[in-house]
Amino acid sequence: MKLSFFKRLSINAKVALAYLGFVIIIGSAGTILVIHNEKSIITQGHIKLAQNLAENAQPVLMVEHRMMLNRLVQTVGKLPDVLSCAIINKKGKVVAHTDLAMIGRLLQTGDSVHNAFKEKGYYFEVFDEKFENVYVPVNQDDRFLGTIYASFEKPTFVRLFQQPGKATIENILIVILFTALIGLVGAYIIAKLISYPIKILTRKVYDVHKGRLPEKRLPGNYVYCWEQLNCKQTDCPSYGNKDEKCWTVAGTFCRGEVQGVFAQKIGDCRKCVIFKKNSGDEVVQLNDAFDLMVRDLVENTENTKEAKEDVENYARQLETANQENVDLKAYTERILNSLSSAVISMDENLVLRKYNRMAQSLLDVDLARIVGKDISAITKLCTRCNDFFGLILKDVEKYKIQGQPIVGHEAKVIRANGDQMNISMSVLPLFGDALKEETPLIVTFEDITDKEKMREELNLSRQLAELGEVAAKVAHDVRNPLNAIEGGIHYLISKYKEDGEIQNISNLIRGQVDRLNNVTSDLLKVSKPMVPNFNECDLNQLSEESTSYLMEEIKLAGLDLEKDYEQELPALCLDYNQIQRVIINLLENAIEAMPEGGTITLRTRLLKGQGEAGGQVAFSVSDSGPGIPSEILDSVFKPFYTTKLNGTGLGLAIVRQIIRNHQGEVKIRNKKPGPGAEVLFHIPLKMELKENTHAYSTQNTRHR
Repeated sequence: MKLSFFKRLSINAKVALAYLGFVIIIGSAGTILVIHNEKSIITQGHIKLAQNLAENAQPVLMVEHRMMLNRLVQTVGKLPDVLSCAIINKKGKVVAHTDLAMIGRLLQTGDSVHNAFKEKGYYFEVFDEKFENVYVPVNQDDRFLGTIYASFEKPTFVRLFQQPGKATIENILIVILFTALIGLVGAYIIAKLISYPIKILTRKVYDVHKGRLPEKRLPGNYVYCWEQLNCKQTDCPSYGNKDEKCWTVAGTFCRGEVQGVFAQKIGDCRKCVIFKKNSGDEVVQLNDAFDLMVRDLVENTENTKEAKEDVENYARQLETANQENVDLKAYTERILNSLSSAVISMDENLVLRKYNRMAQSLLDVDLARIVGKDISAITKLCTRCNDFFGLILKDVEKYKIQGQPIVGHEAKVIRANGDQMNISMSVLPLFGDALKEETPLIVTFEDITDKEKMREELNLSRQLAELGEVAAKVAHDVRNPLNAIEGGIHYLISKYKEDGEIQNISNLIRGQVDRLNNVTSDLLKVSKPMVPNFNECDLNQLSEESTSYLMEEIKLAGLDLEKDYEQELPALCLDYNQIQRVIINLLENAIEAMPEGGTITLRTRLLKGQGEAGGQVAFSVSDSGPGIPSEILDSVFKPFYTTKLNGTGLGLAIVRQIIRNHQGEVKIRNKKPGPGAEVLFHIPLKMELKENTHAYSTQNTRHR
């Protein structure tokens, strides 16, 4: 049976069950006592039977009339519980026995038996926990005649319970009835004492549910504390208060100090004589606590309503503030992501905390997965970030040493995709305090690669403008003498045809004049704008025709020529002659880069783009030579920069100018894996024509 069953019972039912258990326990205990007492009575009856037999056997034993003695023994042996009976003369010889075979045998008794005869007048023993043996002396005056021996079955609790006697049953019934009567009266009184105040408490609970609060009313026999203790503390909240018990009033002046509320002071109040006289039992105290709880609950409810209104107002203010914070955060995020500069913020431990969209775009790295890690860990975790974050780490160390923000530090870094990028970086304290050792930092940087290119182009334009002025004067001042020299050489060669020495010297002079004339022409081409004459061309066909001019030189140099053209390449709007000059120039450079032989590879590719601008076409010339030293890669396109003994340094400068006139871009790099170098230029499929340019449709025209 589950305990939950008892929880659902009323107090009266629980008291009734307790009463039933009480009756069962007390009745069982009474029954055990009655049976135990019955055992003692039976044992005393056995002893009494043996003593009566001794009195009746005295005259017969004096004459040892065996027939009479045996008749007595047989009569006793037929009684209940008697197992055996015997009469022993003073010599220890059995003269009568329920078992006739035992007559005439000697049955000696020990000293303990005779000592018991002197002390109690009988000897009693329990044998083997099953039998009770009784020895009673037969005396005539002070003369010992013999001994009566009787053996009985020992009375047990089980036998007496299964076969109770009439007296036993009567005694058990008397005990049970008396116990039931006393228990019933006690249960009724206890039930009334417990259930009545609980009924009152239950009624109060229902009244509270209906909105009726308990009345503040003290019993008529209540002892007031100020009267009993002769208290003079008239300022005490309990003084003169005849509606509330003093221990339920907060802030009383007992014990010479101001006490707290009920829960805080009740421990001390229980020791007070006023509490002991007025409090009642636990149930009464429970009623008092309930009344106080209800009154406090009502007061707290009113306070709670006010507090609830305050909390609701505060919650609305907090919600408004949170929304403002969310809006401000979103606004700040939009501002941060709208900046053209990349921004990364770090805490005082150089742990990455925040970044904007431009930083993500420029670095081309998933910065979300490295947020929360310091720079040292980032360089280990993200090998593609080493170049950039290593530069930040150096600038941070420099900032800490100098104590001044790092502003506008220009450097070159390698992006995750392998491209080189020029950046301008600043390291600033986040809170504007550059003197603190541990201050959150903000790192701003921007891609100035295009600015650098524009700067280079501006410088180049200035140089070319200056060069144009020089070239025009040189062309005027040099070409006229060259024409005169050329005419003189032609005259000498014609007049002295038979003079071999003059012929050799004249040819040598003519070669140098031609070389000087070519340099002058190149100067004019570089310094003056080369206006392209655009026509629709097939770049693969243009490459084939340009290559044909140098096939003999390629074979003589022992070089292999490989071609990897994009099939079905769309027609491009090009200046046929200028692009042909670019291809020939790049092929000549590749031939000169491999004096020991090697392979030249020509490659075209269609690069698909997005939007209306369309894609691009890429053309590259690569060799298998030693490559270009990395320290001069940025200088090869500058005018007059050359590493060749007889070079002018104008070839690649002209190439770059032609490609830019075609709104394209040219790059040079070492092949990975090497060896060799590669020159690559891109030309857009769709070109925006500017002034001073011409475009023609040449679908039916061949260019030579």
